[in-house]
Amino acid sequence: EVMHTYRPSSVAGLTQSAEGAGAELLLWSRGGQSYYIDATLTPIEDAGGAVYGDVIVFRDITRQKQEADEIRYISYHDSLTGLYNRTFFEEELKRLNTKRQYPITLILGDCNGLKIANDIFGHLEGDRLLIAIAEIMRKATRQEDIVARWGGDEFAVILPRTDEATAASVRERILALCAEAEANPIRPSLALGSATNMDGSTDLDGLLKLAEDRMYRHKLMEGKSARNAILQSIKKMLYEKSYETEEHAGRMINIAHRFGRVIGLSIDEMEELSLLAVLHDMGKIGIPDHILRKNGKLSQDEWAIMKKHPEKGYNIAKSTPELSGIAQLILHHHEHWDGTGYPDGLHGEKIPKLSRVLAIIDAYDVITHHRSYKVAQTEHDALEEIKRCAGTQFDPELAQSFVNLMLDGLDGRDITAEDDVEPSETVELDSVGVGRGEPESPVS
Repeated sequence: EVMHTYRPSSVAGLTQSAEGAGAELLLWSRGGQSYYIDATLTPIEDAGGAVYGDVIVFRDITRQKQEADEIRYISYHDSLTGLYNRTFFEEELKRLNTKRQYPITLILGDCNGLKIANDIFGHLEGDRLLIAIAEIMRKATRQEDIVARWGGDEFAVILPRTDEATAASVRERILALCAEAEANPIRPSLALGSATNMDGSTDLDGLLKLAEDRMYRHKLMEGKSARNAILQSIKKMLYEKSYETEEHAGRMINIAHRFGRVIGLSIDEMEELSLLAVLHDMGKIGIPDHILRKNGKLSQDEWAIMKKHPEKGYNIAKSTPELSGIAQLILHHHEHWDGTGYPDGLHGEKIPKLSRVLAIIDAYDVITHHRSYKVAQTEHDALEEIKRCAGTQFDPELAQSFVNLMLDGLDGRDITAEDDVEPSETVELDSVGVGRGEPESPVS
């Protein structure tokens, strides 16, 4: 039952209109439901042509109105974030660029870490990062401001009647909200630039160019700290998700320094090896938890997914200038001397030297420390296993040098001496998980 019209004057206008004329009415039911109605009036005439009544036809057009509103919304909004899109932004910028709105300010923002998020975690996590930034932009701005997604990883804001000092406060508010946000998995981070048109003396193209230049300058100045924050987040996630720990990384660096000196690595190589010792498995943060934490052997499908982690780590490193030098080392740290490793099946000296060095150090540490899927073995067991795998999994010359180094650290005890532990099974010397190698044929 229709109770009343939103605009009563519409009905009055309808009765005064010409034959066949219509009016659009917004009516409300007793239950509070609104309906859009198209009302058409047709006069009733007698034989002499005199009007003695009217016929009004009401047609419910609520659905058509809703569909039109949806189309209008889609045409002016970004489907992912719900912010305005670039088309609407540019139209509004032209409309608002008037004397009444001066001073008018633009803020442009570029999302840090989107490529890393997409490469490691997939586009779903990248989308979540963009949505989080969109929400921050909404919170930091006023209702009358126009906030838009300007491009793939760029955002833009129109601030009418806003001077440079106020715009600086808005930028600071955006950065503060980013700093307070949860790293899930990567903390939202933006490079920002702004430009203000005080009196119309700057055209729109010039205003946009100035804001963009300042944004990229900020990205250049803050890029290193932003990337470092992302790397710290990645390391934290690696320790939380996998069996890698800070203690493991510390032991790896300690052994790497000792071994590096023995085999004559340069200072630059030692630095790269130290970095590799900490971050070689960072691609694991892109592997599902149920696979990383599974006790026992992985299924064929799970193993195929696990073997993707060197490539994921490579993609992270390539995206980060500070790590680009170890990208290839990360990619190939699971290659085997005999060519049976992954991802590329490299063999012999085609495998980067530091990747070959890291493989031995990592295997030793994993074998000698407890994990949920295996018990720790003695140093002697670990060295015996490395000797056995020399020439197949490991560079034989490096393996022998490592064994000699570690034996010197065991007070000269005979490696063949019996220990009071159960002999270990043949293990997969692989930091993916020693003892949980490829399902049907453990790699040795």
